[in-house]
Amino acid sequence: MINRVATRIETFDGARLRAAREAKQWTQGRLAVKVQKGISSVFAWESGARSPEPKTLVRLAKELGIEPADLLSRPADAWTLVEWRITNGLSQRDVATHLGVQLSVFGNIEAAYAEMKPAVLAGMAQLYGTTEDNIRAAWSRSRAHLESGES
Repeated sequence: MINRVATRIETFDGARLRAAREAKQWTQGRLAVKVQKGISSVFAWESGARSPEPKTLVRLAKELGIEPADLLSRPADAWTLVEWRITNGLSQRDVATHLGVQLSVFGNIEAAYAEMKPAVLAGMAQLYGTTEDNIRAAWSRSRAHLESGES
């Protein structure tokens, strides 16, 4: 699970990217140049074959004049810790380093396999620009999902 979360943004919505690009009347090529990626990447993102890395997600949103959250299918009030991290353009490694914890420890927290210590909770809230309550709620949603056995 940790590797899957780290390499694929499950809630990324390629159709939203395409709609935002078309609203600006840009070609895929123009967007690719703006974010310094290949046109094949833009095609893959829009078709749902791949998702951008978190830093690229933020860059796409900036270039298109939208918020990173606008490119996700999950509403903000249903976010898990993954959405908080990616909308801030951060990898798991970035967050683990910032918090001073091992990558595997952070991965287990983000996946809701492990609980977070108060210092980690506070650090994540600060890093993500939100409240500790929002971080706690996001973790709890992931944990409830795990406990329910949903895939």
